[in-house]
Amino acid sequence: IKSRTARNWLHRLGYSWKDIKKGVFLDGHERPDVVEARKAFLQELKELEPYLVEFNADGTMKVKIYPADCQVFGKKRRPVIIIVHDESTFHANDGR
Repeated sequence: IKSRTARNWLHRLGYSWKDIKKGVFLDGHERPDVVEARKAFLQELKELEPYLVEFNADGTMKVKIYPADCQVFGKKRRPVIIIVHDESTFHANDGR
C-alpha cells in the first residue's frame, strides 16, 4: 500500500502522523506530575535502603548488618532485593 493510504487508515483508527524535527527522544521527564512521582519514589527507596540486599561486582552478597526488625524468616520486616528491567527502545537511524 502507499504511504498516504496507511496514513489515512491510521487517522481513522485515531492515530496521528507527525514528523518529529528534533529526533525521536520524547519523554516528558520534567512534567510536574512526573517530577512529583519521582520524588515520592526516591523517598520510598531511601526508606528501604537499610533493608536492601547488596551484591559485589562478582555477584556475591555483601556482608551487611540489617536493622533489628529485619528477618529472613518470621513475621518481621524482610530483606529486599530490587529487580529492574530496562524498557529502553532504540530505532535504526534515530528515526531519521
